[in-house]
Amino acid sequence: MSNAEITIHRAGDNTAEQIYRLNPHECLRARVLSQGRRPVIRIERCKITGTGLAPTGVKFEIGLHRASALAQLILDAATMNVLSEQGVDA
Repeated sequence: MSNAEITIHRAGDNTAEQIYRLNPHECLRARVLSQGRRPVIRIERCKITGTGLAPTGVKFEIGLHRASALAQLILDAATMNVLSEQGVDA
């Protein structure tokens, strides 16, 4: 795996996934699942091993229609942290 984002689409099991490398040893994997239910996005932390990815057991799942709200929450939290580090009240 390179340091770049890797996108994998699997047609056979109705999932799409994206993998974001955090460091040389771990990554975040986001999967869109829609098997017999409303589409959800599952985000999980994985270890990068010689044979592939090994889930660590840390997972978060939310309805796909709520993904933009989750993204905004993460951006807002990151902005608050940056402002806090700069001594600005958020």
